[in-house]
Amino acid sequence: MINAKELVKLSDDDIIRLIEKQPDNKVLRDFERIDPIIWQMNNIRTEKGEKLEFINRPYLIQPMSDFSEHLVFKKASQVGVTQLSIGKVLFVSDINKMTTIYTFPTAGDVTKFSKARFSAIVRDSKYLQSRIKDYDNATFKKIGNSTIY
Repeated sequence: MINAKELVKLSDDDIIRLIEKQPDNKVLRDFERIDPIIWQMNNIRTEKGEKLEFINRPYLIQPMSDFSEHLVFKKASQVGVTQLSIGKVLFVSDINKMTTIYTFPTAGDVTKFSKARFSAIVRDSKYLQSRIKDYDNATFKKIGNSTIY
């Protein structure tokens, strides 16, 4: 069995392969409290209900673990950055006590995004359902001790 100290030495690709083989491994469950990639792979699916994976999108690994004040993406459409953003907000909100504000140009954009993307991800995760109450509210979500506006 691999321990958390050994897990830190693994590459991102090795960690992803290990998770896919042993999704309920206690060491990985412990490690997910500090690693946003492992947390997402264990706790969320895409808005289409599919298993979250990074093998075909390795370019998402670095920004997923980057908690700089500003992140800028120059990208094509449908490359997973929205999923990455939702996952990071959920991860930091679940692990910490904080308030997060996710902004959009219009109130209509907020409602569409919340129902089509955010709430769909929560609906497909038993873990998030246990942590988030009233996830169909388009403008306000409470996860553990954190608030997402």
